[in-house]
Amino acid sequence: MESLKNRTRGCDIFSAVEHAFDSNNINWENLIGVTTNRAMMGHKQGFKHFLKNKLKDSNNINKLHHYHCIIHQENLIAQVLKMNNVMNDVIKTVNFIKKHALNHRQFKTLLKESESPFGDVIYIFSEVRWLLRGQTLKRFFSLKKKLQSF
Repeated sequence: MESLKNRTRGCDIFSAVEHAFDSNNINWENLIGVTTNRAMMGHKQGFKHFLKNKLKDSNNINKLHHYHCIIHQENLIAQVLKMNNVMNDVIKTVNFIKKHALNHRQFKTLLKESESPFGDVIYIFSEVRWLLRGQTLKRFFSLKKKLQSF
């Protein structure tokens, strides 16, 4: 993990990655994949350009897998696989708990008394918050027995 101090140009990002590789004694030959976003794609000054120059003499450049904006790909998949049959029940249950203050307090008390690792359920209220779906489902199924008893 490297911090970017001021700017996030391709050369700055590459310098941070290069420093991380050097300081952790990681061989560039071990690099098998890179995920970038639009800002890192420049042909002359982007991260990908600097990486290609670094790897141009190695055989690794031909084996390197390049992924673009993996988080956006997850968003597209989440939009296609809405999982309405599952998500509707989860959202109804979470809304039932969160919508009424008494229910919410009682459920939080139940979790606290049973020494649950979670203090509450996660609330999804719009399509924009698609990143929370996975977290919500994971927590929901972790608390499944508590939810059933509630």
